[in-house]
Amino acid sequence: MLYDFDRDNTPELIAYSGYTAFSTPYMYVYTVKDNQMVYLDRLGLGELCYNPSSNYTGVFYSGGRQGYYATYYTYYQDGEFIKKDVAGDSVIDQKDWDKGFNTTISDQELYDAYLECTEPGPSAAAAFNRQGKYEIPHYNYSEINSMGWEAFLSKY
Repeated sequence: MLYDFDRDNTPELIAYSGYTAFSTPYMYVYTVKDNQMVYLDRLGLGELCYNPSSNYTGVFYSGGRQGYYATYYTYYQDGEFIKKDVAGDSVIDQKDWDKGFNTTISDQELYDAYLECTEPGPSAAAAFNRQGKYEIPHYNYSEINSMGWEAFLSKY
């Protein structure tokens, strides 16, 4: 995935570490400085989306498992990533997930901006693994290799 966190017109590369049932996957963020790849930071895992109509230039991501999902907002400022809690969803009944989720909102303004970038639903649980209208597309190595580097860059 590509996203310009620091607004310098050079998008940062976001690489997933992979996923297995017994590991904790992460997103690793890299940039280019003086024609060299530079590691910036490690973020949690989730579907990334952004809100182009807000003052929030970072990304929102939601992730979780076993009945709890959390939504975070992460932005890059003064050489570091800053993560803020946005909301958390916990399943009402572990045995019957159709009963829905309880949502706890940590920051209403951020939550409203997050809602604008997600579809179809407001909760982290509803947005988890669903296409957001401003989701940052991600591709694996085979997909990038078959489309070619220039085509991959044009997706940004």
